[in-house]
Amino acid sequence: MATSKNQSTKISSSTKSVDQSMNSNFESFACLWLDHNINSTKDTLETQKELRQVINHLRIFNNSDECEQYIRQITKEKVVLIISGSLGREFIPRLHDLPQFSACYIFCQDQKANEQWANKYHKVNGVFVERAKLVAKISKDQISRSKVEDGASISVITSGSQSLQARNAIFMWFQLFIEVLLRMHHKFNDRKELLDICKNSYKGNQQEMKIIDEFEKNYKAENAIRWYTRESCFYRMMNKALRVQDFDMLFALRFFITDIAKQIKSEHEKFIRTSDNRNMICVYRGQITGNDELELMKKSIGKFLSMNSFLSSSRDRSTALHFARSTPKTDGFQQIIFEIEINPRLQTKAFADVTQVSYYQNEDEVLIMLGALFRIEKVNEDKKEGIWMVHVSLANEDDYHLKETFSYMKNTIGDDTDLDSLGKILYKMGEYEQAEKCYRRMLDETQLASGNAELGLGKNITRNIDVHTSETFILSDDGGWCWFEYPGALQHGSLLLVGSVASGGHDKNRHDHVILHEQFELDDHNGPALLIRPNGRLLIFYAKHRTEPHNYSRISLLNENTFHQFSPVQIYTPSPTTELTYANLFLLPNESNRIYNFFRGLDGSDKPSYLYSDDLGTTWHNGNIYINVPTIERHRPYVRYTSNERDTIHMVYTEGHPRNYDNSLYHIYYRAGQLYQSNGTKICSLQVGLDSPDRGTQIFRGDPQHVAWIVDVVLDNNDYPVCIYSVQYNSADLPVGQGGDDLRYFYARWDGSIWHNYLLAYAGCRLYAGEDDYTGLAAIEPDNTSIVYISTNSDPLTGKPLISRNDGQRHYELFCGNTNDSGQTWTWTALTSDSNADNLRPMRPPCTSKTNSNRYRSLVWLRGKYLAFTDYLQEVVARVWEINDEEKNEETK
Repeated sequence: MATSKNQSTKISSSTKSVDQSMNSNFESFACLWLDHNINSTKDTLETQKELRQVINHLRIFNNSDECEQYIRQITKEKVVLIISGSLGREFIPRLHDLPQFSACYIFCQDQKANEQWANKYHKVNGVFVERAKLVAKISKDQISRSKVEDGASISVITSGSQSLQARNAIFMWFQLFIEVLLRMHHKFNDRKELLDICKNSYKGNQQEMKIIDEFEKNYKAENAIRWYTRESCFYRMMNKALRVQDFDMLFALRFFITDIAKQIKSEHEKFIRTSDNRNMICVYRGQITGNDELELMKKSIGKFLSMNSFLSSSRDRSTALHFARSTPKTDGFQQIIFEIEINPRLQTKAFADVTQVSYYQNEDEVLIMLGALFRIEKVNEDKKEGIWMVHVSLANEDDYHLKETFSYMKNTIGDDTDLDSLGKILYKMGEYEQAEKCYRRMLDETQLASGNAELGLGKNITRNIDVHTSETFILSDDGGWCWFEYPGALQHGSLLLVGSVASGGHDKNRHDHVILHEQFELDDHNGPALLIRPNGRLLIFYAKHRTEPHNYSRISLLNENTFHQFSPVQIYTPSPTTELTYANLFLLPNESNRIYNFFRGLDGSDKPSYLYSDDLGTTWHNGNIYINVPTIERHRPYVRYTSNERDTIHMVYTEGHPRNYDNSLYHIYYRAGQLYQSNGTKICSLQVGLDSPDRGTQIFRGDPQHVAWIVDVVLDNNDYPVCIYSVQYNSADLPVGQGGDDLRYFYARWDGSIWHNYLLAYAGCRLYAGEDDYTGLAAIEPDNTSIVYISTNSDPLTGKPLISRNDGQRHYELFCGNTNDSGQTWTWTALTSDSNADNLRPMRPPCTSKTNSNRYRSLVWLRGKYLAFTDYLQEVVARVWEINDEEKNEETK
């Protein structure tokens, strides 16, 4: 028993593409091609190459479900889809109205037949039978699409520092981030970091690779604006990174951003120094903007707007008008011209006439510094030209309404302009993973300069932010547990208590430990269940796996709150024929603090059974078998438990072991001596028990192709059960040992009336040969059921195998999942990546107190090699973090 680093990765798609190294999309569009017969001809492969000249990020799918899932999880790009006629007829209606679904092209053999149904959908931009015409149309349309999507994003902000700190905090901190980035010292090697990213992302795209090669050979700081104004991957990557606040990419672009800013400032100073004319300057910018943004600007006269980019404009109104009109009006968008007044006498963000240094020298271009603010003066429609005019003025940095804001920004930055400053800013923005990356990079760079340097503040911050950024540490270098004991770990104030079974005396490196039982059987089923009694003493209960009829228990000594000293082992034998396995401990205050121990195997039955104690675990009494199985079936149900810690215990279970039975999943709950279905219908007393598993409420119906197994169950804020279960797909008629290639996690929740089931994630393949249904397992966050932790050796979204870049092997990694729609869709963040060993069986230890005295939360798991329940060598590892007052108050509502 024990008593406090993280890497992150972007989710990649499980698809075949022209170049499999192309995992991340640094541009605003993704081109997807869905067809059952893809990659089958030379002509098709040639088309793919041509498409990448138009939209670099190309993904090829031959499975509709995978393609749909990929589209639905996209949040920062727009999708251009090519699809066969046979698939498009059903596929397009399901996704047509998604905001990320930009356009679709039907590529088929029967143009007329497919036009009949395709013409109903305005996002279908054509039906084609000829490859050349398809590519030409996409290329032409993409010019207009890019002007819409790659245009500067508009954010209207309110004035006054109080409002900014409340409603526009992200805007403010992003400005701080850019300020620090621009003032950092950059090294020559920074350029190689960006070039490596570009070469990997654009490999196989001959057009862009030529430009990248030219950049590598010829780039100089004094021609940064020329490179920015050129149509190339560098321009598109920067604009997207600024628009979506991609901090990884912005950091990779830091030298380029700084060089552009310095050149604008240099040109600006030259203008101020040499110009005799300090009259007002008027420049224009034409673009497409959404109806919502236009309406917001109309209502925000006198307020400020920001555009997250180096803002390109022209002295020539006709140039701006041409640019706006070059993109046709579409539903939800308007053509607009910004008329920007600049007063050279005021202290504003730098601006410069870049005509002589731009790649295009015929546009009278004026470039305005990144981070500039503009006051909205007037918005009106020019009916003659049929275009909206938005009149703005470049804001004075000493403007009364902004003075406090900029003062606050500069004071926050201080004199430090380094990775530590960036880390602090990202932490304030809630970008915890990015903050940790800054600190880890700072540590790496500091250690290169001085071999024994300390991390300092950065390490202190990353230790206690949350599960994503808290430090991973080893509790024991030898341990194991099964997932049918509960609770196997507890967060007791600042103490993390974890029970485990060592595999053979290898555990020399332990945080702090107590040996409960020496020379015990090597079997991870024998892990202990833990319970804090009302008097503060710790009760521990455990048993061997079906080899003897005894329960073992120990109780910590009175007035000893660090749990180092325990009473001698107590043995309770329910009956001579009992074959005990597992322990699940629950104390119910509403039953005079009766403690229940739910286990398996009373009287040699192998069925769910229970004991109870009315003296806090000192003595025990037999209950009964509470889920029976018809004699003809002879299966043993597997059960996971949870409780409201007052009067109710919930059970979610299967009919049997999935290697022997095509499991469904059921739920019942216990209260005041009775067992109930999910909807409150009484079934029978606990003492009598169910005569068949199907007396409970069915959550999931299994069949030979879909075999279920319960993984975890907790209660939500309404005390409704929420569970995760795994399902083995496509295993019908396969002998044991030949299935388990497609395991998936599902998320189910009871809403008071019905059970809702949603696909959660790909669980990967079987953990080891012989047990085709064993996964890496998962855990639900007990304080917030919208958060889960899973172990999988596949990409959670796509099923693509996870191959470590460190050892080239497929490993189980941990991911944290979040849902904002009660489980229907999920976003994923990697907690581990590129590991040298498997990360398995995560547990989120429940807190022993929900009061404000318990500030700590933890995640524990096993890291190592698992071959069978009696053959494993794993470290017990954990992360511990401290929650803030706001989070604590939210939990106790």
